[in-house]
Amino acid sequence: MKSVRGAKGGYSLGKPPAEICLKDLVEILEGPVTLVDCLVDPKRCERSAACVTREIWNEVSESICSIFRSITLEDMVRRQKEKEGMVAPMYEI
Repeated sequence: MKSVRGAKGGYSLGKPPAEICLKDLVEILEGPVTLVDCLVDPKRCERSAACVTREIWNEVSESICSIFRSITLEDMVRRQKEKEGMVAPMYEI
């Protein structure tokens, strides 16, 4: 991403939407895609090394990351346009 400061500033994409996956966006905005803190820093829990649930949380996190990696910004735009085509127009008086 590129940023421009000022009244007409904002952000612009640094590469084409087809090359930006959802995982990149989530990590830029929210940080690592993990469900529990001990996956990022095992020192946060004294039981990390012997914890079975930590392994399961890791598998779930990896599955989520895999899905996020498979969806690009271009895919999201296409999906949104498809959804908009399904909605009946709203007429207001």
